[in-house]
Amino acid sequence: LRGLGRIEEAISMLEGSLKILEEFYGTNERQTVVFGMKFLGHAYGMKGDKGKAKELLESALGIARKSYGDDHMEVGKILDLLST
Repeated sequence: LRGLGRIEEAISMLEGSLKILEEFYGTNERQTVVFGMKFLGHAYGMKGDKGKAKELLESALGIARKSYGDDHMEVGKILDLLST
């Protein structure tokens, strides 16, 4: 949907997905980061809501660093998203 310019629909679906992931895995679990916060933060960035994107991505970064370590690929991906 993001690629089709339907960013609001994509955000709605990603928010629903993140809610389910948080209920299943918990809010500080790496699965929540990888499959939820990172993609939702990216979608908010595409929408132009840089504040919300930064909030989600910084939260994801902290959890990813704790879960994977500083040199993990997921940490790099989140840093890349934060830099845009």
